[in-house]
Amino acid sequence: MVNNVMARCLNEEADKYEYYGGRGILIHDEWIKVRYKFIEYLSTLPGVEDDSLVLDRADNDGHYEPGNLRFVTHSESCFNRRPFGHKQQHGDAGRFAKKSQAT
Repeated sequence: MVNNVMARCLNEEADKYEYYGGRGILIHDEWIKVRYKFIEYLSTLPGVEDDSLVLDRADNDGHYEPGNLRFVTHSESCFNRRPFGHKQQHGDAGRFAKKSQAT
């Protein structure tokens, strides 16, 4: 999981880089320098031991940083993303998805 996050945000050749690092999603500087600090932080989050949950950024336009990460179901994660093919930013995608789910 940590390796995938690092690749998506830092490696321009990585699959899906354009959706993460390519649109400015960053990783907390200390976690890049000392990777085990990222793992330590993740271990403090509720749900970390539940293999049915996935890592999610609460603010989809926010960074991989303390206070913006959580473990959620795959369905919850799907509702917290930008619509494909849409260049919208600043969290509107999450609100759009929740409105769509409610209707």
